[in-house]
Amino acid sequence: MMKTTLKTLLAAACITMAATGVAIADQDGNGERSGHCTKGGHHNRHHAGAHGFGQPHFLHGITLTSEQEDKIFALNHAEVPKVRDQIKQRQQLHQELRQVSQAPQFDEAKAKAIADKLATLEKDGALNRARTENKVLAVLTPEQREQALKNKEQFKKHREDRQPAGFRGHPQQHPDVRS
Repeated sequence: MMKTTLKTLLAAACITMAATGVAIADQDGNGERSGHCTKGGHHNRHHAGAHGFGQPHFLHGITLTSEQEDKIFALNHAEVPKVRDQIKQRQQLHQELRQVSQAPQFDEAKAKAIADKLATLEKDGALNRARTENKVLAVLTPEQREQALKNKEQFKKHREDRQPAGFRGHPQQHPDVRS
């Protein structure tokens, strides 16, 4: 039971790092294709932990020392209780909001209070992810950090290229309409 709980908590930490906007490179350090998805399709390499347990995707293709791996693992492991608590809180708040929305009489004040709590929880989570990413990047050498940031940029472009217009903030492109 303890091992299962620990594995679940560690997986949650990896997912948290994946949620930070982490990136993968389309090529490894030698310029060879890495096996990641291309525009033609996805392989299961996008999931958290595919590049080393406890490592964010933006570290793919970067050779880390054992000491760096240990530090990054420790950073992610330390986040597990926070992430688990945030997940529980988010689930509870969503349940409460569903109850308010399905009640015979809609309680605007209660719904707003719940929505405010959800917004605060999201804000805190985003700050925590940014803080953790910064700590991970601080473990890297200047060269590794530069490559990690390039990986993040490549992943961002990759995601944008794959998103339909108007999806999650991707700008909608309207055809030229001429009257």
